[in-house]
Amino acid sequence: MKNPTSPLMGLQQEKVKALWEFVAISETLYECLLNRDFAGIDRQLEKRETLIQSIDDIDRRILQASSGNSQSGLGGIPEEDEDPVLHNLKALLREAADLNAQCLAQAALLREDFKKELATTREGWTAARRYLQQVGSGPRFMNVRQ
Repeated sequence: MKNPTSPLMGLQQEKVKALWEFVAISETLYECLLNRDFAGIDRQLEKRETLIQSIDDIDRRILQASSGNSQSGLGGIPEEDEDPVLHNLKALLREAADLNAQCLAQAALLREDFKKELATTREGWTAARRYLQQVGSGPRFMNVRQ
């Protein structure tokens, strides 16, 4: 007789692998944020988005497989104490959530830095425009009598 949880175990292991990749991408994203590597940030965000969609797909398949296997109250999914894969999933999810929070905090700091730089640039541009020569008028701050 076939083990009814083997498809679930395979999906859970697939999710663990995807979460390891997500954690690695998140670490790289955090480094890109620290270094202000905007091309790298863009690449890592695209990879993360694709991976998030893949993880969502795995979750849907886990739900489908567990709904057809309702031998226990958890739909055939063993308790964490009994299953090291679930323990790994929880640990990886916590680590991914922590890294995501760090990335969000760093992105917020980066956004604030840009706001300050833009404000400084705007002030400088405003001051520079005051000294620009108007069309049809003479130069400013010069003795016109000469």
